[in-house]
Amino acid sequence: MSTQDANHEHRKPDETFRAGKISAKIWVKAKPSDHGGTYPEFSIKIVKSFNDGQDWRETCYYFPDELPSLRYVVERAFSYCIDVSNAWDRGGEFSS
Repeated sequence: MSTQDANHEHRKPDETFRAGKISAKIWVKAKPSDHGGTYPEFSIKIVKSFNDGQDWRETCYYFPDELPSLRYVVERAFSYCIDVSNAWDRGGEFSS
């Protein structure tokens, strides 16, 4: 498990999109900009959940028939990032 994965395990995602067994989890963090303000930095984890007979696990491997669900969660995650960025640019509130 990477350091980034370990950090995310301690904090719930700001948003999650699901389609069947596939999910996109998004974390947002305010980062200081060079111009004195802040901007949103996004971290996105896309996985497929499966049961190995005893436990639920996650993988990043997909079968061809799962690609439409993968595409759906990726598009939703991208739209969310655009919406948050636009709200941020307009001075909107966002709490991570």
